[in-house]
Amino acid sequence: MQDTSSAEIMTKERKRLADEKEKKVHVYARVRGAIAEDGPSALAGMGLAVSRVGRSVELEGRGKFGPFSDVLGPDATQSDTFDALAPVVDAAIAGRSHGTVLAYGQTGSGKTYTIGVHADGAHDEGVLPRALRRVFAAAGGGGVLTVWLSCLQL
Repeated sequence: MQDTSSAEIMTKERKRLADEKEKKVHVYARVRGAIAEDGPSALAGMGLAVSRVGRSVELEGRGKFGPFSDVLGPDATQSDTFDALAPVVDAAIAGRSHGTVLAYGQTGSGKTYTIGVHADGAHDEGVLPRALRRVFAAAGGGGVLTVWLSCLQL
């Protein structure tokens, strides 16, 4: 049996999930980890804190950002990222909504990588190829399927 605090936490989480389903806009934050091009210790000393429970990102000296629909930290894989967005894709497939994926951030923050247009293999595929595969798989080859796709990188 759950203690009161655990039950309260679960009730709040269920309410949050129900509220989340009703939102018209979902905002996800993916915080990229350091890569070789960043140089040694690029994230060291930044005081970076990513909270999936609190759905926020905090940078020491710069404040807390959020809440987001979900937050993916530096260890998140391409698969983790798509799994977080999959309910939005599924809603579009079911005709309950339209979808837009917008990757925003400064140069070198991982936008192109996250979208997945430069994948080196299936494990590296980003949001776009995974979403398209899911859309066409759902069509199952029967009937007529109309898909509009626009891509723009500035």
